[in-house]
Amino acid sequence: MKINEYGFVRVAAASPKVKVADCDYNVSEIKSMIDVAEKENVQIVCFPELSITSYTCGDLFFQAALQQKAVEALLELASFIKKKPSLIAIVGLPLLLKNSLYNVAAVISHEGVLGFVPKTYIPNNNEFY
Repeated sequence: MKINEYGFVRVAAASPKVKVADCDYNVSEIKSMIDVAEKENVQIVCFPELSITSYTCGDLFFQAALQQKAVEALLELASFIKKKPSLIAIVGLPLLLKNSLYNVAAVISHEGVLGFVPKTYIPNNNEFY
């Protein structure tokens, strides 16, 4: 990532149109927005929480098929962004680790998946994941 002469980094917040539990569609929308960000010389583009699956999947989050599809979608995005060495993207997905399901932000760049940041401040009612 190139930092400009003044030490600034261009960051964008992106809010793609998503469909509930449709990772293929959502990844397509995310890719389109990454392309736009690249054209606008954005260096870090941030997508919403659970942007790969959509936020409102409810009990579907506990389905192995959706969990696996979300990871596959993340790997597809990581492969896509390999051609964009000046860009970092942050996307959201559910991630199953050691039998615990986490709501994470994945950081990806041309080097692949750099890491995950789990949501740590969970509201105490059933409308949030």
